[in-house]
Amino acid sequence: MIKPLIQELGMLRLKEYELMFPRVVWAGSTKNSGFGTPRMIVSNKTEYANFIKAYNNKMNVYTTVYDFKQFRGSKQVDASVIVNRAFLDFDSHNEPIEKSWEDVQLVVKKLIEFDYRFTYFFSGNGFHVFVYGVETKGMSNIRPVQAFWREVQSWTKNGTLDGRVIQTSRLRRIPNTVNMNSDNHYYCIPLLISDIDKSVEEILDMAITPRLIPREENGNKLVEWPDIKPIQLEKAVIDIPERKGSLPLIPCIYSAIMVENPSHEARVYLVQWYRDMLSLGNRNLSEEDKNKISEMIFQEIEKIAKEDDVWIDWDESITRKSINYIVNGGYNAPHCDSALIPKGYCIGRCWRYPTGDE
Repeated sequence: MIKPLIQELGMLRLKEYELMFPRVVWAGSTKNSGFGTPRMIVSNKTEYANFIKAYNNKMNVYTTVYDFKQFRGSKQVDASVIVNRAFLDFDSHNEPIEKSWEDVQLVVKKLIEFDYRFTYFFSGNGFHVFVYGVETKGMSNIRPVQAFWREVQSWTKNGTLDGRVIQTSRLRRIPNTVNMNSDNHYYCIPLLISDIDKSVEEILDMAITPRLIPREENGNKLVEWPDIKPIQLEKAVIDIPERKGSLPLIPCIYSAIMVENPSHEARVYLVQWYRDMLSLGNRNLSEEDKNKISEMIFQEIEKIAKEDDVWIDWDESITRKSINYIVNGGYNAPHCDSALIPKGYCIGRCWRYPTGDE
């Protein structure tokens, strides 16, 4: 059972739940046209509002799920992420949207029962739920939030809860902006507790226009994330993820790249993983072999980028250039203990640890 940390509403600092600035924003069109703005940092609410006004109803408008303490250039410093919430993404994919709404209803009612603090939204295609908790100590301590996700998953019945919980590079659609990917260009709108018993049809009717209502945060308690054992002591093995291409991926890299905007480092790790697999770890390849491996890796990544809401800033020429650089350089895949675990990629013990990493 998850242990709640009880705090009185009057003791909660609003800045923990309101938008923090500076923050990264991005606007992009659908993949068919392949156009997007460069990443931008907005320093205050005025710049944020001006950015939304400039691109809403023309492109999909996003900001980062998590807040950050440090920035460099036009990007956040991932190591400075503030992990004080779980971002729960519900999507029916090719199933009726009623299935994801049913799962959201089950989860929200459970959150109300536990009196946890949360907000939730209709995204235009699915649903987002933010559950607020005690701030963890940086990227290396995100596995407790993954454990919370597994608890939440047990509350659902239709399998619509996305497993990519804590990835610092995740983007979210900005509320009251248009989802250009939805058939009817629905708005991403905030939802209230009083909406929980509404039908999907009623939610869709509301999403035809913006929903400019006061922000409602529900519940009085922050989640105290579940206690977990060090990875070395874990017995459970994370399942091998479903393949999106022809080559297998370890769970941590899969989770890191199957998001809207994978970090540069995650993309590098992905190519290194494929390179090691296809070359059997050999650093001294012929030019012909390098070219063959580079092309195979490109085809794999192209399949991944075709997934809905994944790698939405996909660029063929940049991807090819980066793959060639990594393959020609003979760079090996990162190790669990030296990179993937301390940098927060690890979501639980898998077959690669420790025997596959020694």
